Amino acid sequence: MQPHRAHVYWNGTFADQDMRALLYEPLPRTVDSILGQLSNLPKVDDDLAPFLWLDQKYYLADDILTKSDRMSMAHSVELRPPFLDHRIVEFASTLPAKLKIRGSRQKVILRELMKGKLPPPS
Repeated sequence: MQPHRAHVYWNGTFADQDMRALLYEPLPRTVDSILGQLSNLPKVDDDLAPFLWLDQKYYLADDILTKSDRMSMAHSVELRPPFLDHRIVEFASTLPAKLKIRGSRQKVILRELMKGKLPPPS
């Protein structure tokens, strides 16, 4: 399986064979059209960048933020995602991949910045 398609499935999209098993009518090739946009991105040396773009454009906007917005409203809680301030997002996009993820360890730079200020993760 191609890495981009595997990433989409990892984020919760059904695999093609699973969709065929669930549906009587075929759906439009939406995932293919979204993944096709990756070929139009500027070429960079960072293999992580296309995945982060995909998450920012689709997974974050269409899934995570929607869910957190609904849950916070359902419980009358005001929610502000501070790491989505455009200055932070723009700065983070300039960082090399090794400061974002190392193996399975994510948020590397944030963990380093908070070391000694917050309790270690359990």
